[in-house]
Amino acid sequence: MATLSDFLTDRTAAGARYAAAIAELRDAYVELAALDLVLMNKRVGYPPPVRTFPGFPPALPQEYRHDVYALNIEEPVNLHTRAEEAAAVKLATFSGG
Repeated sequence: MATLSDFLTDRTAAGARYAAAIAELRDAYVELAALDLVLMNKRVGYPPPVRTFPGFPPALPQEYRHDVYALNIEEPVNLHTRAEEAAAVKLATFSGG
């Protein structure tokens, strides 16, 4: 039989996994968008077109927000800025070929 304590422990663990999954999704977006931007740069020489996101990432739908584990979600414009900054860093290290 499960106890209240078991449920609370399980909830905390699930909440931590949920928050980590949202953070990973956002980090993966930034990395993929940055690499798309790098490949679109003419200096890199990748043949167009580069298939990428159709614009800013959508905000996390209200249904996915959680008052404890996913309340303060990074805004899409911040993610786009992070992607642009990451692309600039990657381009600075580009050695050609």
